[in-house]
Order: sequence, then C-alpha cells, then structure tokens
Amino acid sequence: GETVRLESPSGPVTVRLLDAQQVTVDMGEPVFAPARIPFAAETEADHYAIEVADFALDIGAASMGNPHAVVMADELPDGAAETLGPALSTHERFAAGANAGFVRRLDRTHLALRVHERGAGWTQACGTGACAAMAVLRRRGEVDASVQVELPGGALRIDWPGPGHTLWMTGPTAFAFEGQWLAD
Repeated sequence: GETVRLESPSGPVTVRLLDAQQVTVDMGEPVFAPARIPFAAETEADHYAIEVADFALDIGAASMGNPHAVVMADELPDGAAETLGPALSTHERFAAGANAGFVRRLDRTHLALRVHERGAGWTQACGTGACAAMAVLRRRGEVDASVQVELPGGALRIDWPGPGHTLWMTGPTAFAFEGQWLAD
C-alpha cells in the first residue's frame, strides 16, 4: 500500500506498491482532443472514419502521453490486423505516428488486445495501449470502470471512473535486468 513518486522521462509518476508482485501506476487522465494527441480531425469525437491500406476503419483516438489508434478487432476480417497495424502506426493523420491497438471486447469487464507500437512493431505488452483501449471504450459506454486487459504477455487491470479522473493501471512486477553504467 506504500505510495511513491518516481521520475520518468515524461515527468513524475505516482506508484502504489501493492505487494512484492503487484504495482499500481497513476497513468494520468486520457486525452481525447485531436490537437493534443496529435490526430488530424475537425472536432473531437468517439469515432473517426479513416482509410488505411484499402480498409475503411472506425477508430478511436487517444493519448496516454503517446498517441493511440484503437480499432475493434472483431469488426475486421481474420488476419487484417497484420497489415493494418504497421499502416495505421504511420498514417498521415497521426502527425507523430501512433500505437495501433486491436481490441476485442469479451464483456464489460474484460478486453483482449494486441498492439503494434510505432517504431517497434508488434509487442507482447503495452501499458499505455491497454489504458487507451479501455479509455476509448469507457468513453463510448461499452465497458465498466474497471477492466482486465489480456495482452499476449500477460494481463493488466485498468481502472478509470471517467473524464475528470486519472486512470490507474495495475500489473505484475518482474525483474528485467541488472546493469552497470560506465562513464567514458
């Protein structure tokens, strides 16, 4: 239950240590204003029509400190995401590129997600992508205030009551590596 503040490349972050294996992170409030994502659109909306690789898509757009395009995967033909992920990540309407999230709503409290990250490709997990997918669907009224998001690399819980509130992401901790910084 201890709360700590950490410095990150994008500024200070509040983290709650739940136990040795779980941490909750304040991810900030999702941004939907197109100019702040940045995404080229006349007005802010829950749905945007966009042409990508000969597909007419209906996407959601949000920023969690980085731009995200959210696509309902069950509305696509099998295998289409493989082409659409890279194409959507570099689409001209996203001035800085975007992470492309392909989400399936299993029910009001469960989502399944795959993310093609701009500049990195398909990932095992994307915390900001899970947050953006939940926020887009929550804003549309399609999910509850707390959802579990299944990613290829594991599950995250995302909690967001709605606009005017910060979004919290909870997930497992794991030791990744140990290193030593050597000065020149």
